[in-house]
Amino acid sequence: LEESQNKTYLEKKKLMDDYGITVWRFHDYIHSGIPYKDGYIDGIFYGIARVTGWDNAVINEDIQSALYLECDPPTTPKEVGKLLKEKWNLTGLKCIGNMDAEVRKIMICGHVSEGGDSNSLIRKVDANDVNLLLPLELIDFTLTEYIKDSGQFGMNRAILAAGHFNLEEPGMKYMEKWLPDLLDEKIDVTFVQAGDMYTFL
Repeated sequence: LEESQNKTYLEKKKLMDDYGITVWRFHDYIHSGIPYKDGYIDGIFYGIARVTGWDNAVINEDIQSALYLECDPPTTPKEVGKLLKEKWNLTGLKCIGNMDAEVRKIMICGHVSEGGDSNSLIRKVDANDVNLLLPLELIDFTLTEYIKDSGQFGMNRAILAAGHFNLEEPGMKYMEKWLPDLLDEKIDVTFVQAGDMYTFL
């Protein structure tokens, strides 16, 4: 981008140079697993649970695949959506399926972007009796159609999609606590939210 003199790139580089900002990409490391109980857990997924106040609801974890949460008492996608908008400073969410579903189990899952074949994920949703999915990435294809159809049949199935960066930001916020503990040093770590990526019209 520097060779092509891309204006956006040059503006960002100037901003970093002017203020002495260093960019250190650490995101995939925390995704790959942080110590949790007797094993490891995806730090982004766990961070989402912690920031939302769900850390005691974690019941099962599939490293880099999904995090399962139990809702006691049960709730609805509408109530979860209100909570996410408030806790994550969002302007809105994409909602699919039965918004009045009884939610007993939530699945935070990775990128739902496998084109026309979501069969393995659909089987996971059924096998684990998941009522609400919070995906990092979502395309309007097989899984989305399945959840929409299930909701239209009155089943307890729904998706709340905040968007990739919006959903991962709460996970990164957890690094405020996790990174100083990991380094065993007293260092200042401050999370700065980039802000909701979307504007809804």
